[in-house]
Amino acid sequence: MDEPRYWQPGPSGATGGPGVEFLGVTGAATGPAFFGVTGATGPTAGTVQSQKTHRQYLYDRARVELAGVSDGMIRLVMFDVFHEFFNDSSLWLEAIPGQVMPGVKYYYLVPGQPQSMGDNVPEGRIIGLAGIVQANHFGISADMPEPPVMRLQFAQSNEVSVWATVIKSVKIPHNNELPDVPYWVVNTYEPYILAGIKGMLQLQTDKPYSDQKMGQLNYQRFRQGVNIGRVRAMCRNSWGGQAWAYPQQFRTASQRGWGVAIGNNRMF
Repeated sequence: MDEPRYWQPGPSGATGGPGVEFLGVTGAATGPAFFGVTGATGPTAGTVQSQKTHRQYLYDRARVELAGVSDGMIRLVMFDVFHEFFNDSSLWLEAIPGQVMPGVKYYYLVPGQPQSMGDNVPEGRIIGLAGIVQANHFGISADMPEPPVMRLQFAQSNEVSVWATVIKSVKIPHNNELPDVPYWVVNTYEPYILAGIKGMLQLQTDKPYSDQKMGQLNYQRFRQGVNIGRVRAMCRNSWGGQAWAYPQQFRTASQRGWGVAIGNNRMF
């Protein structure tokens, strides 16, 4: 079987270039028409950068509150906490626009696209698929047997413009950098994430900052934040809204027919 086809996100980093056709925006790389955007320009590739202040705040708080902890250990534990938070809450979403091609079932999705809706900065790492919908809001049955490869249940007969909404988690940082995550997550869940960092550090044995009792309490508070984040993700952060349910038009009557496809699955 050939390699999976790469997802087609449209023009990357275009300024004043046309976006995906179904966005309905004239001269824009981002911004659906229902937002009232006309003639807007999308961000040029490389010009959108994440801010470090929210991550640095957590790092500084941990250093101040836990005497004797090393800088390297804080960085390692911060990654573990973010990894657990995003993996268990499924809170970090990105809707990637692209084209489904005739006869092709497998697609390799790349996060961090300038035209995406949701949290495309930082790019993160894809860990799951939340759904895929066409421009007319009808769904296409798909799964993700091995992230970030998306598999359609049935190959389409025509080329279709769609949104693929993926679930993301934190990437392993390089060069001793702090883990890169969306700023609004830290702003919203800072008490719980900080509790997770302190809890995991305090649960270590034979350290100047070891405290089994407080470690358990802090870790429990962190898990409370994970549960809150998961519920809010299911409601799509809608206050007082019902838990999000998979739309009926996305459902299939049977799961039969799933399996490894053979044929013309190519990469470009």
